[in-house]
Amino acid sequence: MSESASKSTKRPKGLLKTKKAARTAESDEGRSSKRLKIDNEASADISVDSTEKTDVTLQDWEDLKELFENSLEAMEGDDPVAAAPPLLRGILHECDRFIRHHADPATVYTSSGDSKLAFATIHASAVFAMGRIMAIQPEITAPGEPKDASSWFEAAITLFESAIGDDDDTAVATESDKIWRARFEYSWGLAILERYQANAAQKEEDAEDDDEDEGEAAEKAHKIIDLAARRLSKAVQYLTDAPSTGDTATPKSRIPLRPAQTLINSAETLHVTIDSVIRKYGNHPELSRTTYLYILDNLLSPSPFEDSPTTTDDERWDLTLLRAKCWFSVGEGYMEQCEVDLTGEDETTLNSAHANAGLEAFIKARGLFNTVLELPSTKDEDDISDVKILLGECLLGLANVTEDDSARDTLYSDARALGVNIDELEMDE
Repeated sequence: MSESASKSTKRPKGLLKTKKAARTAESDEGRSSKRLKIDNEASADISVDSTEKTDVTLQDWEDLKELFENSLEAMEGDDPVAAAPPLLRGILHECDRFIRHHADPATVYTSSGDSKLAFATIHASAVFAMGRIMAIQPEITAPGEPKDASSWFEAAITLFESAIGDDDDTAVATESDKIWRARFEYSWGLAILERYQANAAQKEEDAEDDDEDEGEAAEKAHKIIDLAARRLSKAVQYLTDAPSTGDTATPKSRIPLRPAQTLINSAETLHVTIDSVIRKYGNHPELSRTTYLYILDNLLSPSPFEDSPTTTDDERWDLTLLRAKCWFSVGEGYMEQCEVDLTGEDETTLNSAHANAGLEAFIKARGLFNTVLELPSTKDEDDISDVKILLGECLLGLANVTEDDSARDTLYSDARALGVNIDELEMDE
């Protein structure tokens, strides 16, 4: 959950002195219980003070933002499973109180200059974060809370969707609005992907018979991934544009979304999810290629912040590696189509449009893998070794779509030198 493994552990600031809104179940004896609505089907018992304030004020809003910052720190700490839930439950209680007193909670903080999506960002992100916690350790569920992560993810997505409504393309002007919207879109995109993964895992655990055609199932999965990719690309765009306003009056988050790391997390999660779909339903090259190309064009195209002094060498290394992986995956898709053509004894296969496109993709991947190996970084030997293996597999793929026999043999030799066991592979004589 941490974007920085080197972050030192910070004691959660817990609940603000001005608003001790929530407590863990163990320390709440003698308090009344109030049911917190999560969605139409899931609700949770949250212990709160029996003497609740009858209204919400601008100070309450500032306190809620502070509590959210504390939860972000906890989620990035060494033990988020222990530190974050009390803070997240406190946020959810406060959000429920805001909603009960104001049909549009944004009216509370209109004068603060915060985005109208700020409240929805805090509310939905807290529900999503609880889902991530439950996916790791469902036994910490409080009485009445849903134990399965899918319910939390579903509730979070419902909150994101209802906050946008028909206003998805509203123009934004201030730095504050862009920063809030970046976190909103980022959390929404990740929630879509994690809901898919949780549902898929639950389906496998329940050993449900799936009579659905694999092609149709893969198409549905890729539509979900594409939806998430569009939300994540919006997040990155907002982060890219935000500094251009020069709005120095905007209060800065203690735990801001780092543009490069947000981009890396987004692209990596998308890549992992696509791979899981391929493992489950087989590779449907047209579907996966479309998604990979979208990631390359809208997430992994060179961005201004890559040259920023705040972007680390390791982040540049990771971004270049992700580009290489995506182009490699595009090439593999074309190669599989070529293999199908070869099975049909099509003599023109190695000079076909599929082969030429695969050749181009593998060449781009090879160049990027080589660049990764040359970039400065603090990566360890295992990381470097993994890249060399990927480069070797890329050379093997490139050889398989290369028409010239001499060039193909050279590529096989280079792949063998990088650890690919060519001798165990079945090759046409």
